[in-house]
Amino acid sequence: MAKKSKKTKKPSSFWKLTTLLFFLLFVVMGLYHFDGNFNQNLNNVFNLETYVGLDEELPGDMIKRDGQIYVPYDDPVVDVTVIRDPKCKGSVNCDIDRFISILKRDLTPVLNVEIKNYTDQDARQMLKDLDVKVLPAFIFEQNVRDVQNYKYLAKFFREVNDKYMLIVEASKYLTPPELENVYYKGSEGEKINLVWYGNPLCKTCNASMDLTGKIASEYVNEVAVFYKYFVESDKEILSAAALECAGEQDRYFELYNLLFEKQNELLFLNYNELGTKITTLASELLLDNEKFSTCLSSEKYSDKVLSQKDEADAYGFNKAPVILINNKKFTSENSYDDIKTYIDEELSVAK
Repeated sequence: MAKKSKKTKKPSSFWKLTTLLFFLLFVVMGLYHFDGNFNQNLNNVFNLETYVGLDEELPGDMIKRDGQIYVPYDDPVVDVTVIRDPKCKGSVNCDIDRFISILKRDLTPVLNVEIKNYTDQDARQMLKDLDVKVLPAFIFEQNVRDVQNYKYLAKFFREVNDKYMLIVEASKYLTPPELENVYYKGSEGEKINLVWYGNPLCKTCNASMDLTGKIASEYVNEVAVFYKYFVESDKEILSAAALECAGEQDRYFELYNLLFEKQNELLFLNYNELGTKITTLASELLLDNEKFSTCLSSEKYSDKVLSQKDEADAYGFNKAPVILINNKKFTSENSYDDIKTYIDEELSVAK
């Protein structure tokens, strides 16, 4: 028996129209998201408020002027002053255009950028007023907070005297670290100062601190090693303050080593549990327990710890540990040999 062929059912006009609409929607969305942001593919991007009364309007919010197309943004126009070192060449940290392109892509396209050389008189005054420590410096006006994407990037900014400084990798250090009342190994006034930034709860800091101890032992009369804090959480602030309290009883480095030894256990404790555990560990070092507990609970060293964290931010550091030697930065990715080679080079120049 021959099988009957089934008659193919043609799609209704409704489904044809629906399919067409979805296809058009897909095309529009693809254009909008092309290259990260459709608006950036227009000839120019400006804030509409600046161009009231332009000669011709396009469908939607777009405007045409002198043969070019403009699109409005909800973001305000943000003034940015960039201060650079004109002699900086060959490093990505010297490429101001690259930084600006990233900012326009990730923060807002409506930036009004003014570039100055740090040798200019007005730039020098601005650097002084804002206590800028590195170049390049990206200085934003307060209304950067009103930009829609700012909330996602706020951690990369720090407020200084009603301005907002972008935290960037330094190409040039303008001022050396503050070393007064900082614990160190070696002798002050040595030929080279090595400044280490970290904290006892940083997972990669233990090996780095051991490396600095090795440097201090090998270059006894040539390198002074200073230990400063780079903290990012309340628990790290507490652990750093505990070191200062131990320092009052001449047990600074002993407690540092013990906290590193117990780090895996400490990381899983909450803030209150951490304070209790550190106090217990301090007693193992035969510290005066009452004096130590009073010191820790008083939070008397919080400002000192946070000021050192601010310095690390001002230098553009984004992750502990960091070693700074004569304005040369090293991280946990650098080996002992890397650092030793640089120290030997600096010592040969100093002779």
